[in-house]
Amino acid sequence: MVLSLILLILVEIVVLGYTCVGKLIMYRLRLAEVTIGLSLTAGVFTLTALILFGSEINRYPEETKARIAWSFGMCVLSLLFTLATSGLVLLDRKLESYSAASTPDSVSLDLYLDQDDGYRY
Repeated sequence: MVLSLILLILVEIVVLGYTCVGKLIMYRLRLAEVTIGLSLTAGVFTLTALILFGSEINRYPEETKARIAWSFGMCVLSLLFTLATSGLVLLDRKLESYSAASTPDSVSLDLYLDQDDGYRY
């Protein structure tokens, strides 16, 4: 579970770079690939922790089960958010490639040049 939490922190940093930092526009495809890879890896680690946690829960007494049930729910919620992050980034890449294919190259080049800091013609 600790590995998945570390990966989730890295995913958040990469997602912020993917969505918010304009200077990284030329690395957008690479950031999307890294985001999807890290999200799926964190999902695998979280799923492994859930399976191990679920198999060991029967050894605890009932009052302990009631106290730790919320942590199991948070792990499931974390897994769902992790998979949703990778799915949304993949959907964004598909929509971006679809819109790039439907617009002429000169329009996309003008948009790219307008986003560059300090370069205007």
